[in-house]
Amino acid sequence: MTQPAEGSLVVLASGNELDTRAIDRAQSLLLEIDAYKQRAVDYAKTHGANVWDGKGGLTLEALDITDILNNKVGLTFGVEGRPDFTLTVEFLDGSPQLVWGAD
Repeated sequence: MTQPAEGSLVVLASGNELDTRAIDRAQSLLLEIDAYKQRAVDYAKTHGANVWDGKGGLTLEALDITDILNNKVGLTFGVEGRPDFTLTVEFLDGSPQLVWGAD
């Protein structure tokens, strides 16, 4: 896990020893991060009503690459006006599949 700092993106990798192929995939993912962010926000707006009311801007705070070799990634956002709340959108094969929140 990278060291969190204000204004920086955290990349998480946990579980087994990190396979270096995951780094290559993560680098490719970062080249497409703007598209992933937009798809995540759109998905949260249409599928996350039970988690997020759509109020407050979203700021990408973390990228979970734990299962990137299985084509699974997660984007975690901070929500403006709710400092203790995060919203996560999980992707499978490049498509958003699940949205959830945590306090």
